[in-house]
Amino acid sequence: MQARLDRQQAAFREAVVTRDACIADMRRGLAQQVAAEPAVPGDQGGMLQLVADLERRLALESRRSAALTERLDRAKAAIAEQRAARASADRENAALRRELAVIETSLQESGSSASGVSPAW
Repeated sequence: MQARLDRQQAAFREAVVTRDACIADMRRGLAQQVAAEPAVPGDQGGMLQLVADLERRLALESRRSAALTERLDRAKAAIAEQRAARASADRENAALRRELAVIETSLQESGSSASGVSPAW
């Protein structure tokens, strides 16, 4: 289970790093395009389209990141549940073993004290 969580966390980190790199690339691309194009007062259509495209891509990456964060949170919650269930099962197992040991000891003591008397069955 821990290995699965580690894999999911690594995938999440990779997704965040990829998203951040994508955002940085978009910003560099925009800066290069703005620097390369002469500022023409009437030529705002191309720039507005570029900005709209970059905003759309950024929104897509943000949704992807949010979905990955949600998946990671669900995985962490599932692991916590399973750990709690295992701890409970371990406690119950220990209690049953103690109870069995008491019963075995009691049977051994009653067997040794009744060794002079034959069983009635």
